[in-house]
Order: sequence, then C-alpha cells, then structure tokens
Amino acid sequence: MTTNSFVVSDLKELLVMQRVFREAKFCKLADDDEVSSSPLVNELFGRLLDALISKEVEQEGERARKQ
Repeated sequence: MTTNSFVVSDLKELLVMQRVFREAKFCKLADDDEVSSSPLVNELFGRLLDALISKEVEQEGERARKQ
C-alpha cells in the first residue's frame, strides 16, 4: 500500500492553514455545506491545531501551550 502525505511544519504556514480551516468550517455564511458539516474537516482541523500548538511550544516554550 502506498502512503501519501502532506506535511506543513512552518509556523506561518500552519497559521495560514488555521485561518483557512476556520473560515471553511466555522463561517456563519458558509457557501459549501459539505465543508462546514464534514466530520473529516473537523478531524483535520483538530490535527492542525495539535500541530500548531506543538510547533509554538517548540519555539516559545510551555507558556505557549496555555495560549
């Protein structure tokens, strides 16, 4: 079986992806109901937040986890 992956580890890129996911998932006037109601988008958003927190803790220390 072939494994495909998409890796984003740069903090700025993670922050941009966070904004995109927030807009797609939580926008009150969503244009695409399949995105806003998708459990897969929700899971990916959670994984993105975990990666973002890890990266910020790596760069700024444990105080970043509380933010």
